[in-house]
Amino acid sequence: MFEPRVDADPAGAVEASARMLAGVPARRSVPPAELVTRAPSPSVVSALVEACGGDLDHDGLLDAVAVAQRCVGWLLGLQHDLVARLLESPLPGTPGDSPEYTQEELQCELLTTPHQAGTLVTVAGDLATRLTGTRELLAAGRLSIERVRFLSRHTVHLDDSQCAAVEVLILPDAPEQTEPEFRRAVRKAVLEVDPADAERRHARAVDARTVTRIPLPDGMVGLWLELPAESAQLVWSAAEKWSRPDGLYDRRTADQRRADALVAICTAALSGHLRIRTGLPVADVQVTVSLDTLLGDMEAPGDLAGYGPVTPSVARAIAERAGARFTRLVVHPDTGAMLCVDPVTYGSRDELVTHAHDPPPPIEHSRACAGARSVDGRHPDPYRPTVRQQRAVRARDPVCTFPGCSRPAARCEIDHVTPYGDGGPTCLCNLRPGCKRHHQAKTAKVWRLEHDLDGSCTWIGPTGRGYRSAPYDHRPG
Repeated sequence: MFEPRVDADPAGAVEASARMLAGVPARRSVPPAELVTRAPSPSVVSALVEACGGDLDHDGLLDAVAVAQRCVGWLLGLQHDLVARLLESPLPGTPGDSPEYTQEELQCELLTTPHQAGTLVTVAGDLATRLTGTRELLAAGRLSIERVRFLSRHTVHLDDSQCAAVEVLILPDAPEQTEPEFRRAVRKAVLEVDPADAERRHARAVDARTVTRIPLPDGMVGLWLELPAESAQLVWSAAEKWSRPDGLYDRRTADQRRADALVAICTAALSGHLRIRTGLPVADVQVTVSLDTLLGDMEAPGDLAGYGPVTPSVARAIAERAGARFTRLVVHPDTGAMLCVDPVTYGSRDELVTHAHDPPPPIEHSRACAGARSVDGRHPDPYRPTVRQQRAVRARDPVCTFPGCSRPAARCEIDHVTPYGDGGPTCLCNLRPGCKRHHQAKTAKVWRLEHDLDGSCTWIGPTGRGYRSAPYDHRPG
């Protein structure tokens, strides 16, 4: 075992002692809120360490964590620069380039695994050659190493010019994006930059589809499925639809119910009674695609609900399945925010094309007021959104609107931004999907939610800080 070396007289202590003996006032500790605005550097790291030695309130601690995160990115950028230099530095007594030996040396020096050392070498090489713009953001502490590795992994098949094109598409917005937004942007950009190879790679991946059985301890077995995204979504959707609680006293978790549902489906199929449970909704797969791509006049990626960007051929294949239904979305050309959704569902592609340029019929914007009667004399519930309103909300916001949350809207609760009890109307402009956790955080008034005219949402935390969630970008590639 090696013990870390401890300096008997650190430079900081010597300087502080000298200032004290000379009667010079101690330097003012720079608050973390001020450090947040500075680019990472040795002086920022030193100031952060000094500030953390004092008393910090909740706000100060939050700022300090953010500064530390940026400094970590800066130091990791430095580490990757050094690894890139190592790759160019010939080993003594070894002729020519030998980066594989550098990987082994790093593995031993850092006490890491071969995979981790290999990733470090690969990413360092990419940052030095193919992803130079990404390297600058990492060095500035504006991009996490997790995002850098994700980008490196998803561009491994691209050449230098294609990598540069991907960077042009994703880097301007990357520092302000949440993790799910960044990953979706990368996958979408890769499909746009090299659509032909994306189709070939997808075909190879489909050929490699498999199901693997993995024995686990305690009498359990794991099943690993590698399926085309649309097929996996169909399996998941079936498990979701068949996993409804069995009465009020069903204490199973959602995961347990889904597992039991898959077993029930397979049992019913093998016994010839697949429709043993009636009244359940049909499992569905939803994909968003531009009309031009649907018609084959354009090769832009589609967006598979619950997964993300898919190749144009996959999007068309889903749309051409028997029983497919079509819904028109009208989106803003510059932001991708949904402007409206056609409440009419079309039964065929040709029917959709016929009405493609018709103005969509209006959706009821607001729910009926309390006390109002419908045509049949019944009292409508002014609190609960109509089916069309729920459908429009989930089409506009496919996931929970909390920043970074990727819970599909189909598994979210429809929430009144301004609470119904406080006079908030049941209208599209006041409805947003929220997962159970974030809906509860808002209901408990730990977090507040505000919405803007451009379709964005701002979540305001306990300290009053606001975090903006941009409207979902429905634009094709």
